[in-house]
Amino acid sequence: MNDKIRTLNIYTLFLFLLVITSCADKEKQDNPQRRGTYLVLNPSVELETSARNTNSLVASAQSQNILSGNSTVDNMQYFDEYDVLATVSNLEASIRNISRANLQQGAAKLLAATADDVATQRLALDVTFRFIMLSGDLIISNSVYKVGEEINIELDGQTTYRWFALSFESNDPELPMPNLAGTLARSELENKNFLFASGTLAAVTGENHLEIIFKRLTARIRVQLNARGLFGRINNETSISIVKNANNENAIKSGDFNIYTGIYANIQNVGPMLASTMVDEPGTPDITVKNGDFYTVDTSAVAAGNLKLRLNEVHVTLDDDRTRSFMTARDVVFNTAFTPKFGNLYELQARLVESAVRVKNILWARSNIIYTIENVDAYRLKSNPGGSTTSSGDTEFWNWQTSSPNSRDYGTLDPCTQVYPAGTWRMPTQQDWEAIGQPDENREILGYIYGAEYAYLWNRDADFPENLAYDDNNLFLSFGGYRDSTGIVYESPSGIGLGILASGQCHYWTSSQVNGAPVGVQASFSRLIWGISWGSITYPTSTTNNGKNIRCVRTSSSV
Repeated sequence: MNDKIRTLNIYTLFLFLLVITSCADKEKQDNPQRRGTYLVLNPSVELETSARNTNSLVASAQSQNILSGNSTVDNMQYFDEYDVLATVSNLEASIRNISRANLQQGAAKLLAATADDVATQRLALDVTFRFIMLSGDLIISNSVYKVGEEINIELDGQTTYRWFALSFESNDPELPMPNLAGTLARSELENKNFLFASGTLAAVTGENHLEIIFKRLTARIRVQLNARGLFGRINNETSISIVKNANNENAIKSGDFNIYTGIYANIQNVGPMLASTMVDEPGTPDITVKNGDFYTVDTSAVAAGNLKLRLNEVHVTLDDDRTRSFMTARDVVFNTAFTPKFGNLYELQARLVESAVRVKNILWARSNIIYTIENVDAYRLKSNPGGSTTSSGDTEFWNWQTSSPNSRDYGTLDPCTQVYPAGTWRMPTQQDWEAIGQPDENREILGYIYGAEYAYLWNRDADFPENLAYDDNNLFLSFGGYRDSTGIVYESPSGIGLGILASGQCHYWTSSQVNGAPVGVQASFSRLIWGISWGSITYPTSTTNNGKNIRCVRTSSSV
């Protein structure tokens, strides 16, 4: 009996102690002062002011969304290698109305400004930031954290701390660490989206909340390089820079940054950007449109016409997998005043367009228009000026002014106007063809047993430059035959035995009509033994369902 009572008393004592302990733990949880002094971090960042959806200050073209009509072409910038339609989006109003005439003091002034009227947003989950906290000269914390993770920093109550935070607004775990003097090296900040915040915290016993509001200490210039008008994919070796003023000073700069003073020093130029570091624009054909972000600490004003996108080298892979390289640096000029400000986003767009050949002051495409339904830009210029064959009846032989080569919507669409960027090209008129007259040269390339290629050649204007990146620097018009209404290709070039027997015809469309019938361009060639006959260019009318080649011309011929 006594043993049973003893056992019951021990069990009752155990339950009593368990209840007391549970109550104590709950009380500790409900009372933060009894579990020490801790810091809870809440990082956010000031919103970047973007020029998107504002009025664009047009440089050498109309808005990016206006791709048709003569307005874009009249503002074309012409170069030997290619032509460029360029647009800039700029926002003169800054998120801060602070003078930054002194470049090195600019960051300090921005950091000293209040943030009451500035919109902010929480940093995205997993964005990394470095947080440094000092008590006097003693480092309490110097670690890289991720947004969203639990951060426990133990503090002493009734103590004032200094703190500093930096981020690149990315998931990169390798964030720079200042040296003993508090300096972040320029090499660590070069062309980075540098966010910074600093302040003091008067800790109280218990839980402390610190709102970290990062400020953007660079201006961002986004460049969109668009090679759709070159009908090629941008190669990684393509290189771009941003320069300014008559001396072509580099507009992108970086420097050492001191976290204690908030001042940049040792300001230096940032090097060129390679296409390999740029990002494809969503919703566009693969590797034809790329975006690259430049970050600069240079906030000095640039006068209208002095901001330039320098295309150091441009390399594109063509539809036939050859690489076309343009090695001469060209400066695309933006005709608007430009004053970058920290926290602002500016956008420069450069649409590269295949250059034309000028003959008798008319700008002619270097090759025929083709239609490839598998491409987003189905209307495109052929990669080479070679002639059509019997296998290209559905892609290169067009019914007259139809939406695709075999369509029956005759006379409804000039297909040249659909070549990217829309409105840059058009079908030539009969008057355009007559203006260049008869060809300056006849060319023949004969196969050893079978096959032949024939072409007429018009010399470019004497003051028009050549460019060896292209297959021919003159107007090279290939013979390809024609396609009848049933789909059969006739008079395609042929040759036997080194041209002992050879023949072929060329058939091209104009946009002109005579008595309601469309006008074509026609010529023929034949060889019997070593007797050669080159026919003259004529302009017969034809039926709309007769498939012919088309050689486009520019909608504007002002160079």
